[in-house]
Amino acid sequence: MILLTRRWAILVPLALLLAAPFATLRAADTAPKIGIKGYDPVAYFVDSGPRHGDAQYFVDHDGRRYLFASAANRDQFLAQPDRFLPQYAGFCASAMWVGARYEADPKNWRISDGRLFIFAGKNGAASFAANESTSMADADEHWRAITPKN
Repeated sequence: MILLTRRWAILVPLALLLAAPFATLRAADTAPKIGIKGYDPVAYFVDSGPRHGDAQYFVDHDGRRYLFASAANRDQFLAQPDRFLPQYAGFCASAMWVGARYEADPKNWRISDGRLFIFAGKNGAASFAANESTSMADADEHWRAITPKN
């Protein structure tokens, strides 16, 4: 009886120790992705440019966690998320124009027709702007084609 108790006293903590990393991985897998690399989507509109968000002001929306520079910006987002969300979930707008998904750099951006577009580089932003109406229409069509329907 004492031998069995000693075994359990060793095996149970050992099992917990071995299982702990897997529990941590599982929690990390379910955490939302950080939207716009941590930049505040409202700041593009109210501060006229990108501004890093603060982890204490966040909103989880459509599988992404958006960070905000202030509680006021977070509250504006909560009131009208569609107004402030980046187009194409923050993927490069010029890549979406040709039907591809590339990671965008939040420092390369443009607001057009009240919509926030983010680009991988300055050249993409310039070419997108030069053909703006066609660019937006094509990018919107490609985004609808690759976005799962709910």
